[in-house]
Order: sequence, then C-alpha cells, then structure tokens
Amino acid sequence: MKAAMTGYDRVNRVNHWVLAALMIGMLIMGVYVFRVLPAGPGKGALVGVHKSLGVLVLVLALVLHVLGAMKHALYDRDGTMARMVPRL
Repeated sequence: MKAAMTGYDRVNRVNHWVLAALMIGMLIMGVYVFRVLPAGPGKGALVGVHKSLGVLVLVLALVLHVLGAMKHALYDRDGTMARMVPRL
C-alpha cells in the first residue's frame, strides 16, 4: 500500500477548479435565461442549451469522480476508499 495522500496533485486541483467554474457558469447562465432574458423565441433555445449543458456537466462530474475513486481503490491503493467507505 502506498503512503496516504497529503494533498491534491495538479490533476485533481485542475479537475476541481474546472468543474467548479462550469457549475458557476451554469448558475450564471440559468439566472440570465430564467430571470433576465425577456420571453421570446431565443429564450426557448437558450433554455434547451442550458439544460443540455447542465446534463453534460453533471455527467462529467460523476464520471470524473468515479474514475478518481477507482484510481485510488485499484491503482494507488492508498486507503482513500477505505476512509470514505469503512466497509471496503
């Protein structure tokens, strides 16, 4: 078993910041589309884009999270998963 992590490496930090920026961007876009933009034909298109991007960001976050967990459990074997889920 490798030594336990003492901090995040560069890939993890970039991953977290990119996902945070995407989620904040989705929040800003949602406020703009649903609160600021007047009703019209363009609003419907932007609502569709907002929903599609939201699903994409959600799936991206879930996939990256699962891949990171699998890396810790199968490759690093650093005990991270055992600390998160005591039964493993």
